[in-house]
Order: sequence, then C-alpha cells, then structure tokens
Amino acid sequence: MEEALFDKIYLGSQIGYELDVKGNDTIIEYLGSDKRTITQRYRSAQIPLPGDIDQTQKAFRLIFADYCKPQKSKGPF
Repeated sequence: MEEALFDKIYLGSQIGYELDVKGNDTIIEYLGSDKRTITQRYRSAQIPLPGDIDQTQKAFRLIFADYCKPQKSKGPF
C-alpha cells in the first residue's frame, strides 16, 4: 500500500469516514469459484469505515508498525 487517506463523508447530520487506498501492486483480488483463478484485481480501493475513527486509525498504526514494515530499497549496484 503506497497511499492511504481517511476521507470524511457527510451522511445527513452524521459524519462517516472512508479509507481511500492506492498502491503500485495489487491490493484487492476477486477469486473464481475454484479459489485459484483471479477474475479481477485492483490497485486502489475505497472502503467505508464504520464506528469511531480514532480507534480505527489507532488500529492501522498498530498493524503497520508491527506487521507491515516498508521494504528497504535496494541500491543500483
């Protein structure tokens, strides 16, 4: 995941949030009924986020700090 933004969405008198994710690699894949064939793949996604946005952001920070560490770039030589 290269870019992740939390967007505000106004739903009448309430405020909702949506996670807008973009990357260079495939982020979401849809599989066929055999669970092996990829029918569609996407490099971006918009995911609605229910609940408290502060807890959601805290959970994402925890996940990315412990489990999804960025890869170090390799030098040209």
